[in-house]
Amino acid sequence: MVVDPEHWREDCPLKGNTPGHVFPGVLFLTMGIWWTVKISYRLINKNSERGSQNLATFCQRTRFQRRGGVCLTFEAEFFEGLVLVVCSIIGIVGEQSFDYMKWTMFNSTDATNRVFVHAPEWQHCTLYAFICIFGFVLILSRTVMMGLWRYEMFFAALGFFVDGMIFYFHIQGRVVTTEGDHVTHIMIVITALMASGFTLAEVWMPSDNLLKFVRSGATIVHGTWFIQIGYMLAGQTFDTCAPWEDTMSNFMFVTMAFFWHIAASIIIIAVIFGTVSLCQRKVMKRNRTVELWGIDDKMKGMDDEASIKLLYDET
Repeated sequence: MVVDPEHWREDCPLKGNTPGHVFPGVLFLTMGIWWTVKISYRLINKNSERGSQNLATFCQRTRFQRRGGVCLTFEAEFFEGLVLVVCSIIGIVGEQSFDYMKWTMFNSTDATNRVFVHAPEWQHCTLYAFICIFGFVLILSRTVMMGLWRYEMFFAALGFFVDGMIFYFHIQGRVVTTEGDHVTHIMIVITALMASGFTLAEVWMPSDNLLKFVRSGATIVHGTWFIQIGYMLAGQTFDTCAPWEDTMSNFMFVTMAFFWHIAASIIIIAVIFGTVSLCQRKVMKRNRTVELWGIDDKMKGMDDEASIKLLYDET
């Protein structure tokens, strides 16, 4: 279906679309959940006795065997970067192609009075571009520029900061807008700047696990709130338009729902941490049982002194 951009959804008070908000929301939500899983695994594994020797999962590293028997090792951040780059490209193409093509940047109908067009879409593309830059940094820091890992969190913080600034000015000067539009976008700015601040603090305190969990929580809230405003403000599916109205009850619900999102992120982090911890214990218990079986096989035919020495060395 081709839609005339000049007469697109004239009955809708906001020139937005639900997929344009849901996709970045899902991306940030996935990032936050993945970071929580990775941080939880590494923290539990670090604190577990002999954990780093007994376990090797995708969260730590993935190995690929190539011809000649040489083993290439890529950490999880390498694949994280690949996913971010691919999703960013998909987001840019989707923003500029959904409903109708919006790849033009300036109105070319009048050469004497050029006007910047499709500004919201280009702002979203700028957001995806900085996510893509962060993805490339993750890839390069795990392949050809090993020293770049020290600056990963800086580029992540930069991406969140750009996100916050873009959405702060996303509605400034908009001809048709609502109070709900301002309120919900300010909350997006709050979550983006929170995530940027905590991520930037990790540059100087990389071993602080609380900062890592708070950064993941802020990213989860950022993603879920993106999805929330996608349906609340735009409320659009191909042929329908049902945005929320500016009423006192809706404003009260919006402020309350924002803190529900924060509470939900805390619950998500707690559930993920508990699940990872349980899985770690089960795997370590199974590996420990296998080790004991191996010790038992070695002890066959040994005298008591040799058996005691073997048990001491293995444990």
